[in-house]
Formats: sequence, C-alpha cells, structure tokens
Amino acid sequence: MRIVFDPERDAINLSKHGVSLAAAAELDWNAALAWIDDRADYGEQRIVRREVSHYVKAIQEGLDQDADT
Repeated sequence: MRIVFDPERDAINLSKHGVSLAAAAELDWNAALAWIDDRADYGEQRIVRREVSHYVKAIQEGLDQDADT
C-alpha cells in the first residue's frame, strides 16, 4: 500500500495524538481488518484499520465476563 501524507499534517497529528502518520507504513495491512471511512467527506480517502487481535481480545474478554456471571 502506498502511504502519502503531508509533513505539516504529520507534525500536527504527532502533537495532537502522539503518533506519526509515517507509522502507517510499518503496519501489517494484510493481517488487519480495514475499510474506507466514508462517515464524512474528508476531501481525501481515509482508511480505518483494526488488527484482528483487537477483536479476538474483545471477544475473549466478553466470554470471560459471561463466565463470571
């Protein structure tokens, strides 16, 4: 996947969220669930990405909670 970002926006994102947009190039996009974020017109294509392990952990925690009740 080709990652393109504006260095000025990267500096803002780093200051605001503590993460560089360059980190996207290091992600394993093949091992993730990803979809286009079309909730608003951002003037650019934005992709939401979650690692599968995020959902597995949430499911496991939900099962653990059910077992306790």
